[in-house]
Amino acid sequence: MGERKGNKRRHSAILEKESRCVYCANVPTTVEHMPPISMFRSRLRLRGLEFASCESCNVGTKSADVIAGFVSRIQPTGGPKGLMFEELFKFLGTIDQLVPGFRSEFSREEKVERVLVSGSDGRLSNAIRVNADGPLLRRHMTIFTAKMGMALYREHVGTSLPLDGGVYTKWFLNAGLSDGAAKAFLSKMPIPGELRQGRQISTAQFAYRYNCDGKSILMALAGFHSNLHIFALATSWPDKLRFMLDDSYMDFVKAGTLVARLKENSENGLV
Repeated sequence: MGERKGNKRRHSAILEKESRCVYCANVPTTVEHMPPISMFRSRLRLRGLEFASCESCNVGTKSADVIAGFVSRIQPTGGPKGLMFEELFKFLGTIDQLVPGFRSEFSREEKVERVLVSGSDGRLSNAIRVNADGPLLRRHMTIFTAKMGMALYREHVGTSLPLDGGVYTKWFLNAGLSDGAAKAFLSKMPIPGELRQGRQISTAQFAYRYNCDGKSILMALAGFHSNLHIFALATSWPDKLRFMLDDSYMDFVKAGTLVARLKENSENGLV
């Protein structure tokens, strides 16, 4: 009971400080956890990275959170075990309701590739790489990555991303992020981040590295259960960066369009 009252007071304080949703221009009425509670084993999430959100964005992007939680539990070596295995299958019922067709798209055998990956000790081991080229997976992971970028922009810049800003996104499943690409990303993002509560830290399940100028740009590489990595570059002046970036390499999501992007693409069959 005391914990519940403490949560209510903390959430009320978050909402009182904000005039708009972290994702759009609407008045906030709910508190969004980013990354979501479902991303953590047994839903045991440490405090922190909680943001004021409107109900439309919070509820309307739930399918992206669920897809991200599912793929974060797919391990590249040895298959899921124990609690990770149980939680992987618990996601499927919700996914079937929210994203019909995802299961068949994701499980096609031609999407699976057996590869060799190098461990921290330099030894090679067998791994399974999921080739993420399905429209449902791509659409939802792009929106999830954009959400994470907007949330971290609010956290480290101190204000919500302006509506004329947006997030450049890229994501990698299990063995999809090479050592070379990871080193290239991390060389530009020296500051570590994670959830902390007392002596507990979230590093084994969620951690990120970032860089931020404190006023207009935030870039971060976040990892979830070591099986999912996302790169987000959130900026209030995307047009000035566009000429520096490879549009074929990253997707762009404008602030205030998360729900519309999911709904529009779903209705029209687009990515």
